[in-house]
Amino acid sequence: SAADPARAIYDVTGLGEQRSETHRAALDRAWRLVLLNQFHDIIPGSSIHWVYQDSARDYETIRQLGESVRDSALCTLEALVDTSGFKQPVLIANTVGIRRREIIELSAGVLASVDVPPFGYVAVEKNAEFLQTTDDPVKATESRQGITMENGLVRVKINAKGHLTSIFDLPARREVLSGQGNMFHLHQDIPNSWDAWDVDIFYKERCDVIEGLEKLELVELGPLRAAARIVRVFGKSRIEQRIVLYAGSPRIDFPTEVEWREDQKLLKVAFPVNIYAQKATYEVQFGHLERANHANTSWDMGKFEVCAQKWANLSEAGYGVALLNDCKYGHDIQGNIIRLSLLRAPGSPDPLADRGRHQFSYALLPHTGDLRHVIDQAYSMNVPLLVRDLKPGEGSLPASHSFFLTDRPGAVVETIKVAEDGAAIIVRLYESEGGRGPLTLTTTLPVRKAWLASLLETEQKSLSIKNGSVRLDLKPFEIVTIKYAL
Repeated sequence: SAADPARAIYDVTGLGEQRSETHRAALDRAWRLVLLNQFHDIIPGSSIHWVYQDSARDYETIRQLGESVRDSALCTLEALVDTSGFKQPVLIANTVGIRRREIIELSAGVLASVDVPPFGYVAVEKNAEFLQTTDDPVKATESRQGITMENGLVRVKINAKGHLTSIFDLPARREVLSGQGNMFHLHQDIPNSWDAWDVDIFYKERCDVIEGLEKLELVELGPLRAAARIVRVFGKSRIEQRIVLYAGSPRIDFPTEVEWREDQKLLKVAFPVNIYAQKATYEVQFGHLERANHANTSWDMGKFEVCAQKWANLSEAGYGVALLNDCKYGHDIQGNIIRLSLLRAPGSPDPLADRGRHQFSYALLPHTGDLRHVIDQAYSMNVPLLVRDLKPGEGSLPASHSFFLTDRPGAVVETIKVAEDGAAIIVRLYESEGGRGPLTLTTTLPVRKAWLASLLETEQKSLSIKNGSVRLDLKPFEIVTIKYAL
């Protein structure tokens, strides 16, 4: 069954029947299964239905293997943290290299405002009063005209039809939208040649705006979080969505569930924004690139649908709007309209492709300045903080601690792992903003030596290390691998 990780359909390691795997073997097995399922006809949805039944079982195995390693590591960390002064300690772990000030759920319905250091953790008292308070609480009102939510940074207005009519940036004193936002567009999607492979530009000739409002209600009211719930019904399908605003953040989240039963249709969501720019920016692996947001040439016209990873952004001097996502990678930005592709429904080679229940989330982020805040928020959205209830106990580590720190915000530590030869720690980072300059990377682990290494983890150059710190000079979008000996 899918719940049994003992054997995946196409297990490529020979470890399928071994229940008591080491962490290294479990991660290796999971990674090889991921690579197997990165085959080019699995990723774009152009395989037959049986392939996706097998792939779903493989990914369930991958998930359970990864969680087993993660949970074991957290148990080890928990035993080392000193929580002897707590009554109901909760450990919050941050596995990315940015400081996280966020609103999270400590348990079902219990919200907290937390501050967690990069690549580190913090232990807090579960019922501490200061965790449930904020200087700028979220306010929300509901009337016949719709719903308004505000947190001191943005004011969000939703009309009686469930459409975003305004997102006003309060500190910047400017309107973010140039028209109604969060509009669902449904296109007829019948490519000339290859149903599952191609999206042809003429799909744009027919577009229906989804209305079908079944429900609009305010379901949560601050002070740390407010949320509106919207339900839409169209064709044979149904969209249920929450529009969420948190205290202390201008980011507006749209966690979404879709019961998708359409045929040969393409579903997109659109945000017309109050930005004038000639190019849009899209995140790619280890960096980002710019593309034209017009169709002045045949080359530009051919880029009517482009891929991005965690975010796409449209900015003018000093101000921009980004659309973040947690699993949707097709974008089109024409003029000032940012759109994200959500679902397709090809008929061949899999007549059931994508049909069924989907859960995903996207977010709109107005911002000042450069892309640094966009990059940080995209990582925060895609890599949630880990929350664990603890029993009070003594330990050698303090209640808050960071294991790796950088002094350059544009330097993103992407990976920390055990070396493939098992005798060292590998840290891989990259310059994310397209700039250059010095970087100091500091670790609190008891490292003795450090080297610059290749992507294959071969030592290339010895680095001077002092009090756990090494210094580097980064080039634009440079990828750097550092190897530490303990």
